[in-house]
Amino acid sequence: MEEKLAQAREGLEQPGQKLYEGLKDVAERNGIKADLFFMEHRSDYRKMFYHELIKHPENAYLYEKIEGENEDEKAKNFAKLYLDNPESDFYVDLNNSNTRKAEIQKMVRRHKDLIFDIDVLKNAGSAVGQFYTELLKHPENKHLIDERIDSQKKFIYLGIYNENSPFFVDLSTTKPSPETVINAIHEAGGKALVAHWGRYLASNEDVFDWKTEPGRKNLEEMIDICDGAECAYPDNPIDLQRLIYNMCKQKGKFISIGGDNHGKSGKEGKQYMLGSQKGREAKGLEWVKDSVIPGKEFLSQIEKQHKYINRLKEIVAKKLELQEKTPTNEEKEI
Repeated sequence: MEEKLAQAREGLEQPGQKLYEGLKDVAERNGIKADLFFMEHRSDYRKMFYHELIKHPENAYLYEKIEGENEDEKAKNFAKLYLDNPESDFYVDLNNSNTRKAEIQKMVRRHKDLIFDIDVLKNAGSAVGQFYTELLKHPENKHLIDERIDSQKKFIYLGIYNENSPFFVDLSTTKPSPETVINAIHEAGGKALVAHWGRYLASNEDVFDWKTEPGRKNLEEMIDICDGAECAYPDNPIDLQRLIYNMCKQKGKFISIGGDNHGKSGKEGKQYMLGSQKGREAKGLEWVKDSVIPGKEFLSQIEKQHKYINRLKEIVAKKLELQEKTPTNEEKEI
């Protein structure tokens, strides 16, 4: 499937760059007051750190003697003296991509006398995070922000993804069409399902409100081109679950139950067995239990298949190894 999806992405624009350019345009178009430096240099810890540092006169003891013709040069020289210097109390291994984000935040917290907005570092690498943080810093932007937006997640759904919002960014050129993705899944032997429809409501009620005729029609059209839909899910209200269930039943489509398992969490990891997470939204729906039982059986069969495949791979590998070690007739004569 990875190969098929890679083919589906061919010719598409890079999402991160498109998002950055889109938000930059949003700021200009709406006269938004924001320091876009952090968004532009979102992955350059040295530049971000120095730019935030010099915003505050209280930090002058650290930067006033740094030499350089411009901010870029000064940031570079500052990093040499402090951030990249193992002898400095400000040292952080910024070349280690796995730890640098957490370590530089720890370093800032360690220096109590430092005046510094740590959100700049928390949002490192994220154009949306940097933009949203800057947006909230300036009261001049308040009239543009939907009153329902109270988190970065809601800003993405109610702002960036919402065509009616002043923060809308058209990312269609960064994503393959639904048909392309569905074909890739089918060619790889998989099933394509419509995921958590209720979650999309916040981004555009005109498109996703299942209580209206257009919204219901959009949902039905998506189910028609897919193999089924995710029914029981925390963001899917009871009436939506029943609607999806009935549509899928009538059309002979698959019905899935979302446990929202995103894999491992924490040092030791956390795994959920299918059906072990009981969502309050699913209470009273008898079909949930009926769907979970065959689902568990299906996963069990898949697990057995993987074991057989892995065993066959081991046998083939050993066979190839023996062939390499076995001398040819010519070698025997020598």
